[in-house]
Amino acid sequence: MVVLFLSSFALFVPANAGPALKGDRGPSVDYWISGIRGTNGWYRGSRGGDFVVLHWTVRTDGDVVIFSKGCEKEIITGPNAGTTRTCTAVSDSGIASVTTELIKIDADPPRLGAIVVSSSTGVVRLRWKAPCDAHFLLRRSPGRGGAPSSVLYRGTRHSFADRMVKSDITYRYELRAIDQAGNAAAKTVSATPRPPLFAPARGLRLRSPPSILFAWETVPQASYYNLQLWLDGEEILSEWPSLARFRLLTPWEYRGEKRYLRAGSYTWYVWPGRGPRGLRTYGPLLGSSTFVVTP
Repeated sequence: MVVLFLSSFALFVPANAGPALKGDRGPSVDYWISGIRGTNGWYRGSRGGDFVVLHWTVRTDGDVVIFSKGCEKEIITGPNAGTTRTCTAVSDSGIASVTTELIKIDADPPRLGAIVVSSSTGVVRLRWKAPCDAHFLLRRSPGRGGAPSSVLYRGTRHSFADRMVKSDITYRYELRAIDQAGNAAAKTVSATPRPPLFAPARGLRLRSPPSILFAWETVPQASYYNLQLWLDGEEILSEWPSLARFRLLTPWEYRGEKRYLRAGSYTWYVWPGRGPRGLRTYGPLLGSSTFVVTP
C-alpha cells in the first residue's frame, strides 16, 4: 500500500494503483453555486434565505475515484464577506483539486437613514445617511421638462441640491440606496419650495383682517430682521423681530399716527440683520411681496 500525504490529511492508496502513466489524466473537478447572483461577485442568498449551496462534480475517463475530500454539497450561510472551499479527488491515474473563487454573500439591504429635506426659492436640498459602500439613485416626480418623473442623480454622495424647481409646487423624491451586492432600500420625501416671503402668500386678498401674520425664510446667523410695510408709496410699519415671523394687530401706532389695515394694495420687505441691532448691519434684501386688503 502506498501512502500519499496531502497537506493535513493522508491517503491510503492500493499498491496496485501505481503512479499515473504518461498521457494519463487525473479526475476533472468542477463546481457550481446555487443562489441569487448580485453584483460585483456577490450573492444575495437564495429564495429560501440568506445562504447559497455549493455543488461539486468529479469526473474521470473510466478511472476509479479512490478518495475525495471536501467534495460534498455544502450550504454556506451569510452574511459572509468571502470564503473559499477546495475539493480534492484521487483516482488510480492521478490527483486533482480545485479551489473555488471567493464566495461572498449579503442578503441584507443597506441601512438608509432618514432623508433631511430643506427648501427655499429655486432649490430643494436633500441629505441622508447610509453605508459608505452604497451608491444612490434619486428620482423626482413631477420630473424635468414636463416629464412625469426624472432621475436626478446617480452616484455615491450623501446629498443633492435640486435647483430645477418652482415655488409652490409639491415634489416627491424617491431615494434608492444600493449596496455592493445589489441589495436595495428606498425612502420617499416630499418638498414644496416656497418664496423667501411666504405668508401672506403673494397676491392674497384679505377682507378687513383684525390681524395679519408675516412669515419668511430663516436666514442663518441672522440675529434679527427688519420688516417694513408700505401702502401707496408710504411706509406705515417698520419692526425688528428676532424671529422670522411677526403678527401685526390692528390698529397700531407708527410715527405718532394710528394705523389700520384699510383697503388697498400693500408691499412688504424683509432685511436680515447681523450682530447688535444698534449697529444696523444688514444683509441683502431677503425679498418683497404683496397682498391686497378689500373692504
